[in-house]
Amino acid sequence: MVIDFAGAATTTGAAIEAVRAGGRVVQVGLGVENALIPVQTLTMKGIQLFGASNAANKECSGFLNLMESGKVSTEVEEIAFEQIPEGLERVRKGGVSSRLVAVF
Repeated sequence: MVIDFAGAATTTGAAIEAVRAGGRVVQVGLGVENALIPVQTLTMKGIQLFGASNAANKECSGFLNLMESGKVSTEVEEIAFEQIPEGLERVRKGGVSSRLVAVF
């Protein structure tokens, strides 16, 4: 399963390409209104694509527990608090391949 928290122009398509055959892609992020997806890959690999609105605290807690257990992993890039505007611009342009986390 791939959970796309960014929702940038290219992240949904990249998630479809990356997930295993028969896997799921859950779209949470809303970085752009429309995204291009590889329909042939989606169909040929039998991938399920789900949309989900912002998760409640219970769902976020459950996801963090999965990460802690090692069942789910993610790449994290730390940025300084002052770099948030630059980070958002990178997300908007599709230039982020990991999860940006602002550190105070």
